[in-house]
Amino acid sequence: MTFTLKQHTPLIHFQHDQEGATLRATEVKPKLDRFIMEREIGCNPNYETTKDTFKKLHQDWIIGGDRAANISLNYKCRIIAKGDPEIFMPFSFLTTGQYRFFEDRNEKALAPAPYFANNQFLSRPAEETNWDEMRGAIMHKELIFEITCIIPSLLIAIEKSIVNFFNSTNFGTRNSKGFGGFEVVAKNGVALKRDVTNQPEFWRNIPDLLAVYQCELDFENPNEIFKSINEQYQVLKSGLNPPGRYIKSILFQYFASKRIKWEKRWIKHALNQAGIMNIIEQGELPLNADCHNNWDQEVHEQFEYKYIRALFGLAEHNDYKKRIPGKPFKIKIKNGIHGNGIERSKSPLTIKVIQNKIFILVFPVSPLMLNQPFTFSFDTNNHQTQSQNIHTPDEFDIVEFMDFATNLINKVSLNQDPRPPECKDDLDKLKLKYKRLI
Repeated sequence: MTFTLKQHTPLIHFQHDQEGATLRATEVKPKLDRFIMEREIGCNPNYETTKDTFKKLHQDWIIGGDRAANISLNYKCRIIAKGDPEIFMPFSFLTTGQYRFFEDRNEKALAPAPYFANNQFLSRPAEETNWDEMRGAIMHKELIFEITCIIPSLLIAIEKSIVNFFNSTNFGTRNSKGFGGFEVVAKNGVALKRDVTNQPEFWRNIPDLLAVYQCELDFENPNEIFKSINEQYQVLKSGLNPPGRYIKSILFQYFASKRIKWEKRWIKHALNQAGIMNIIEQGELPLNADCHNNWDQEVHEQFEYKYIRALFGLAEHNDYKKRIPGKPFKIKIKNGIHGNGIERSKSPLTIKVIQNKIFILVFPVSPLMLNQPFTFSFDTNNHQTQSQNIHTPDEFDIVEFMDFATNLINKVSLNQDPRPPECKDDLDKLKLKYKRLI
C-alpha cells in the first residue's frame, strides 16, 4: 500500500545538505505505532498500562508477540522523496544585511522562525563561520510512503489511522512549532478528498486531542507562515516586545485573572533584591501596577507566584539582555529543590500547517508538570550563587486557557477589547482571528 504525502512546512534535518536527506522512516514508524495503539484502546497517562492492555488485545500485531519488551508493530515502511528539495536556513531573527548574505549564497533564509540554534553562528565574522555546523530545513514537493504488511487486520488499522496521523503529527526538530508537517493526499495513486481541515468531524479521531483552533488567515509562503507562528506562540506564552510594539503574554493575563503572578515578576524581584536589575536592559513596560506588572515592589500576600511558563515546555535557563553589549545574564533552571527531576516536557500545543492554514492542536498538560518545584539560580555581583525555589501551578485547564486567549484576540480584532484602558497593548496590530473547530 502506498500513500502520497504533500509537504507543507520544511523539515529541520541534521543532514540537510546530503543527497537523499528526507523524512526518516525510523522517526515515523514509532510515532505511527503509538498513534495506532492509542487509537485502538484509548490513551492512559501511564504508558506502561496502555502497552500492557494493547498486548493482550493485539499480540498478533506485535513483533515478538506478548513477550516483546517494547511495542513495534509488524509492518515495514519506506519513504521515497520525489525530486530535489528546497533548502531553507531557519533563524529566530535576521538583519537586512544577513538576508542579503544568504541570497548571495543562493540559500533561502527563513526568519523570523521559532528556531534559535543557528543564530549563535551569526555572531562570528562570515569568514570565520563554519556553515556546515548550521542545520537547514528541507522541503520536498512530494513523497511516497510505502507500507508492507501481511496481517490484514493491522493493515486495516494503518489505513484508518494514516490520514489523521500525518495531519496531527509533525517531525524533526521543533516539530511542535510547525516544522516538518505533511499531509496524505493520495492512496495507491488515487487522490483523496482534502477539504477536511475545517470540518470538526475530521479532528475527532485523534488520540488525546482536546481542542483545535484555526487561525482564519491564509499564507503564501514559508516565511509568512513561520513569522505568524512565531508571533502567535510568543503572544500566548511569553509576550512580544519588538521595537515600537508591546504585547503582553496572554498566559500572564490568564493567571493574573486568577490572582497568580508568573515567575518572571518573581525573578526580577529577586534580581532587584540582589542589586542586579541595574545591569539588565528594560523593555517597554506600558502596563501599570493595576495590571499586576511591576517588579520592584515587595512581594505581597494578595498574589501567589508560580512558574507558569513551564506548562508550555521547559527551558534550561533564562537569558536577560544586559544594558551594555556582551553575553546575556543567565539564570539556570532545574527541576526539584536539589536540581534532580524532570529535564524535558513537551508543549501541550502543536502547531499544524495544512493547505496554507495554521491550526493549533491542544493536548493535555502532563500531570507530572503540576505542582512541581523548580530551582532558579544566578550569580550575584560578588560572584556568589543565589538560589530561589518556586512551584508550577497546582492545576491548569489548557482548553479554558485557549478559549480565554482566542476570545480575547477575537474581541480585540473586532475593536471590542474587554480590558481596562490602562491594561491594553498592541494586540490589535496582529490582526488575528480564530475559530474553534472542536
